[in-house]
Amino acid sequence: MAGISGNIFFYNFLRGEKISVQNIITIVIVELLTFYVAAAVIILVALAVYLSFYKTTLLLIIMLIAGVFIYALFGLGITLIGKRETVNKLCIKLSKIKSLRKHADKLKKFVSENNSNLRSGLPSIIQYKQQLVPVAVLEAGIFLADMFTVYALFHGLGVFTTFSTVFVAFILAKIISLLPISPGALIVYESGLTFFLVKLGAPVGTAVIVTLLFRVLSFWLPIPAGFLLSSKLHHERYVTE
Repeated sequence: MAGISGNIFFYNFLRGEKISVQNIITIVIVELLTFYVAAAVIILVALAVYLSFYKTTLLLIIMLIAGVFIYALFGLGITLIGKRETVNKLCIKLSKIKSLRKHADKLKKFVSENNSNLRSGLPSIIQYKQQLVPVAVLEAGIFLADMFTVYALFHGLGVFTTFSTVFVAFILAKIISLLPISPGALIVYESGLTFFLVKLGAPVGTAVIVTLLFRVLSFWLPIPAGFLLSSKLHHERYVTE
């Protein structure tokens, strides 16, 4: 859900590397906070581009505005996570939703076990608030790099499309992928990106091919590489121990 599941894996991995809980929580909070800020700003830019260059559709405008609010709320949630009372209230509300009850219990257990670290996580970030801006810029750069990849794939296949088309379609697909339907937003992201590319003027066949190629490059290809590198690290750790 908006990067949280990936950061949970990241947290567990760093714990295996014997890094302190305090440092890990600070890193994770910084990553999530800057990611949400960068996402909200980029969605605002996408909204401006859409209103300037395309025949507007109410549904897409609503989606873009909703995306800004959702990421802004996620950012606000991260800034409040250091307060145990706030998290407990959130867990109570989440536990009322059957599909989220299991995740709420895990979150409550985690907060209970690491309450002191969570309380000191946000203040330690505020001390280095000047460093948050370049990190947020780098997060935005990741978005832009992915967009340029999609744009380059279109031109590599000999099909012209504007960068604004790729930009808006990519952001709309990111918003759609927030829906907790499948791991890694499988199927949801692919169908969403293809739909929005076509909606904004890209050829259907090319949009499908570009979307699948992009997902192979950005999602499937790194998986075996990550597995090999992770196995190597585990082996080195076992040898040193």
